[in-house]
Amino acid sequence: MGSFYEESGIEIREINQHCLESFIYGKENMFESSADIAIEKIIKEEILAQKKYDELIKNNGGNEPEVDIFEGYKNEDDIDLDIQLHQIGAEQYFMQEELWALIEMKIIYLYKFFEINIKKLLRRSFSLSNTKDFYRWDSIINFLNTQNINSKEISVYNEIVQLKDVNNSLKHSDSLEEKLINKIPEFKNKTKISYVELNQFYDRVKIYPEEFINQLVSKIYDELYKFDEDKIEGIAEDINSRMEEKDALVLIEKIKASYRIK
Repeated sequence: MGSFYEESGIEIREINQHCLESFIYGKENMFESSADIAIEKIIKEEILAQKKYDELIKNNGGNEPEVDIFEGYKNEDDIDLDIQLHQIGAEQYFMQEELWALIEMKIIYLYKFFEINIKKLLRRSFSLSNTKDFYRWDSIINFLNTQNINSKEISVYNEIVQLKDVNNSLKHSDSLEEKLINKIPEFKNKTKISYVELNQFYDRVKIYPEEFINQLVSKIYDELYKFDEDKIEGIAEDINSRMEEKDALVLIEKIKASYRIK
């Protein structure tokens, strides 16, 4: 025979409550720190390259190499200088491309990390066996609606939508969609979006996945474990609309027995 707690369901309920309350603990974005090390290294290299570029120009009296479209370079020194400047410029271009790629990966991973933890949270909270449809944001929102949870009431909902949209744009295109650019503060009114603006976006939104999950945990907890008179009456009315009296009486006895001390 099982213990009183096991028979009454108290132990299971308390375990589920604790798991829900502590869900976010220990969830760490492991990719961010690794990517930041590489980003910092490349930025330092790019700064050094720019200093070298500026120094070459300074040593040339502050002037770019003189090139006449008809006569070519003024002298051999200008040819050598132009080659060096071109090499540095090419190096900087590829450094900036690499920085964009790393920050792009940070954004994509951040959303994936969020997505994975949302699936885990919903699976555990509602005992779901299948969450494969939750790769679509609309599916998550619709499911939460069926559980009487309005995700749009979460204070950082719009920021998560921004993260989702930028993630999708980066995954499916070589550049950000123009219609999206006008919605993102860091990109708006920019003639060119570089890794700098992309990183500014990341730095702003990176705290919001955890905040969204924290608020969602609170809403799920309230829905599953908190009951006031109106909520209880709603459950009773729902049972009354679907269950015959004889079955309802059996259910009442079963509920009483599950809470009774043996």
